[in-house]
Amino acid sequence: MRFYTDEHVDSAIVNGLRRPGVEVLTCQEAGLRTKSDVEHFEFFIGSGYVLHTHDGGCVGRAAEMAQSGQSHTGVVYCHQEKYGGGEQIGRLKELGKTTAAEEMVNRIVFLWAWAQSFLKPEHDWAWMGQGWVGLQLRHDEKRSPGRGRPLLCEADGMGL
Repeated sequence: MRFYTDEHVDSAIVNGLRRPGVEVLTCQEAGLRTKSDVEHFEFFIGSGYVLHTHDGGCVGRAAEMAQSGQSHTGVVYCHQEKYGGGEQIGRLKELGKTTAAEEMVNRIVFLWAWAQSFLKPEHDWAWMGQGWVGLQLRHDEKRSPGRGRPLLCEADGMGL
């Protein structure tokens, strides 16, 4: 899995991901630092990257795209105050190891929920700036047998 980061993601996270060989492209490197969310989405989708962001607005945009039948290559969201850089790097590396890029198509992964050990109930809600987003937590027994954590946390866009 290849990650694209917007201007909200700290360079320490980018550098930490690159050390073990994860491919990461920043919006600064792509020449898109001051561009609109629409331009970021066009770029990372067209280039086959998965967006990692701290911007809740990107989650809403991705959910709206999926609801309207437009495809995107995946979004990984983490509130920047939820985890420190080391924790984000570890969780992103684990996500990259256990999830193929093709599985990320039209998916929104909330990093805090994806890596939780015991999430209940299986359907939860998160406030994403513009409204409540329904989260469906799934566990894939084939890829993580007995771990008790969901493989993916998907947003269904309810309430946006």
